[in-house]
Amino acid sequence: GLTADETALVYTLGEVAALGADAFDAASYASWLDATAADDLASIVYTSGTTGSPKGVRLTHATLRANVVQCLDRLGDRPDRDAPGLSAASTTLSFLPLAHVFERLIGHYLPFAAGGTVAYAERPATLAEDFALVEPTTAAAVPRVYETLFERVGELKTDAAIREAFGGAVDFFISGGGSLSPDLCERYHETGLPILEGYGLTETAPVVSVNPPDDPQIGTIGPPVVGTEVAIDERVDGPGSETAPGPVGELLVRGPQVTDGYWNRPDATDEAFSDPNALPEDTPTAGESPADRGGDPAEPWFHTGDVVRLRPDGHLVFQARAKRLLVLSTGENVAPGPIADRLTDDALVDQCVVLGDDRPFVSALLVPDFDRVSSWAADAGIDLPTDRQATCRDDRLRDRIATAVDAANADLEPIERIERFRLIAEPLTRANGLLTPTSKKKRRSILDRFADDVERIYGENDGAD
Repeated sequence: GLTADETALVYTLGEVAALGADAFDAASYASWLDATAADDLASIVYTSGTTGSPKGVRLTHATLRANVVQCLDRLGDRPDRDAPGLSAASTTLSFLPLAHVFERLIGHYLPFAAGGTVAYAERPATLAEDFALVEPTTAAAVPRVYETLFERVGELKTDAAIREAFGGAVDFFISGGGSLSPDLCERYHETGLPILEGYGLTETAPVVSVNPPDDPQIGTIGPPVVGTEVAIDERVDGPGSETAPGPVGELLVRGPQVTDGYWNRPDATDEAFSDPNALPEDTPTAGESPADRGGDPAEPWFHTGDVVRLRPDGHLVFQARAKRLLVLSTGENVAPGPIADRLTDDALVDQCVVLGDDRPFVSALLVPDFDRVSSWAADAGIDLPTDRQATCRDDRLRDRIATAVDAANADLEPIERIERFRLIAEPLTRANGLLTPTSKKKRRSILDRFADDVERIYGENDGAD
C-alpha cells in the first residue's frame, strides 16, 4: 500500500483538472502552439516486439491528425448514411493501455475530435461494473478481450439481457490489434452488438482500414480509410483460398498517416520502405494514390509484413502475418492464426499455439479452459485430478480435446491439419511474459518456456496425440 506521504501526492482526475485550470495561461498556450509545427515529432511509440527487437516508431502531429480525420470520415456521424456514428453524443469506454497507439487514437483522440465523452475503466477486473455504470455507446478492444467478455455474458438467456450487460446503449464496438474470429464477430452482431473490425500498425498511426458502421462485412478488416492507397505484392507467398476472389500477397501502404521511419534506426527504416517503381506494373492497388490527394507520386510504400486478400468490393481480408507464417521442413507455408481460431472455438480450449516451423508437420500446444473442463467433467460424471498438470495428462480429457482437434482438422487442408498436440497447464498471460501488453503471443518466449513439450511432440519415438 501507499505511505501517508505518497497518499498525499495522489489526486483525483477532477483535482487534476482544477489544478490545470488554475495554472492555465492563454498567452503561454498560444505561444506553445505557434512554436509547434505539424511535422514536429509528437510521440515515439515502440512496437511490441513479437517478431524482433522493439523499434521506436516516429509519429508526428501531422500523422496522428491525419489518422483522426480518416477515422472520423469512416466512423463519425454522417448525414449521408443510415447508421450511428461517433458524435458529441457518444460515450467511449476506454480500458486498453494508452501507451499503445491503437487505444490512444481510437479510444482517446478520436472521440474527443468527435466532441464526445471518454470514460476510463477503473481496471480490467471491473469492466462489467464499468459498462453498467458508464453505459457507453462504443469501445475499442483487441480480440482476446471480446472473447473474454462474451464468455462472461454468453450464458444470459436473451439478446436483450446481453446488451444490457454491456450498458444497453452500445452502437458498435471496434476491434483491432489481432485477427477476430468471424464466428465470434457474428455472435456479437446477432446479439445486436456489432463489431467493426479494422487493421492497423504502430507505423500507420495506426488505422489502415476499418469496416464502416453502415455496411460491416464480417470476416474482413474493411476497405482502406480515405486518403490511403494499398498495394498487394503477390510476389510474397502466403496462404489464401484458391476459390475466393481477389489477389493475395503482402499488404503495402502509403498515406498521410504512415510514419517517416524508426527512431535512430535508419537500417530498419530503409528495410521497411520501398520505391514505388520497384513494384511490377500489374501490382493490384486500391484506395487513393498520393496524386489523387495532391501528394508526391514518388511516395514510398511501407511494407506491413502482413498477407491479405483484396476482395473485388474493396474490402481487405487478413490472411496471416508474413513473418509468422510457419514454413514446414517440406517447404509449404501454413498460417497458424486461422487454425488456432478454429480450435479455440471449442468450449474447452482456452488458448492455442500452433507449431510447425522447420518441422515436418503441424502441431499445437493447447491450454484448457479449466473452469469449463470442471463443468464438463461434473456433467459427465468424471472425477478429474485437482492438480492441473495431472488434469492435462488425464486420458479422458485428452480424448475429449482430440475430438475438438478432429473437428478443426475437418475444415483444413491436409498440410494444415494438426497431427499432434499437447495440453499445457500454464496459461499465456502478460504477467508471465508469454503475451505482449496488447495480448499477442510472444512465440519465442513460448517456445523457450515449453521447449520440452515441443520436443516430445516432434520426438522420434513419440506417438501422435
